[in-house]
Amino acid sequence: MTEVIPIFAIPLLIDHLEISDDLKQYVRKIEYEPVHIGNGDWSVNRNILNDERLSLIKNFILNNISKLSKDVYLIDDDMEFIVSSSWILKHSYGDYCVMHNHTGSLFSGVFYIDADEGSGDIVFHNASAMGSSHAYHHISLPFKQSKFNAFNTPHYTVPVKTGTMLAFSSGLSHSVKPNMTDKIRYSLSFNILPKQLVNIKEIIV
Repeated sequence: MTEVIPIFAIPLLIDHLEISDDLKQYVRKIEYEPVHIGNGDWSVNRNILNDERLSLIKNFILNNISKLSKDVYLIDDDMEFIVSSSWILKHSYGDYCVMHNHTGSLFSGVFYIDADEGSGDIVFHNASAMGSSHAYHHISLPFKQSKFNAFNTPHYTVPVKTGTMLAFSSGLSHSVKPNMTDKIRYSLSFNILPKQLVNIKEIIV
C-alpha cells in the first residue's frame, strides 16, 4: 500500500495582541539608524524589549515561546527562555528585507506594532521544495502546478497586521516584501535562547 507522510513539519506560531496608540507613538520617537544589510532603519537599541514600556509585549512573546516549546516541540525540560536580542525595524515606501535566517538563536519572530495592509508581507522560504537550495539561490525544475500544498510550495506568505506576532525556528529562511504604502511600517524582531545555554554575564535580561 502506497503511503505518503510529511516527515519534517515546520511550525509557525501566530498570535495577536492589541496595540495602544501610545505604544505606536513611542516607537516613532526612538532613535534609528540605517540597517547594515538591505534597506530601511532599525533601532539603535538592539535590546529594545528590555524597555519597561514594552514589558507587555515581552511577556506575551515569552509566553508564546513557552507554548511552542512545550505544546508543539514537546520539550519536557523545565526550560526558561530569554530574549537574547530585539530591535524595531522602520520601513518606509519601497523598503524590504532580503532572504535570511537568524543564526545563534533557537527561536525568532516578529511583532507588528504598526503595519497596514500592503506595507510588507513576510515570506517564508521552503529550502527543501523540489530541489536544492542555499541562502540566496534556489534550484528547482519549472513544473507547471495548478495547486500548492505543504509538499510542493516554495514559499508561504503571511500578510502583515498590527498586533500580530509570529514565532518560528531561527533557521527558517524568510524575507519581507517591499512596503508599497505611504505609511511607515514598524515591526519588532526578536531572537530567543534557553536561559540554561546562555552566559548571563554577556546578555542582559
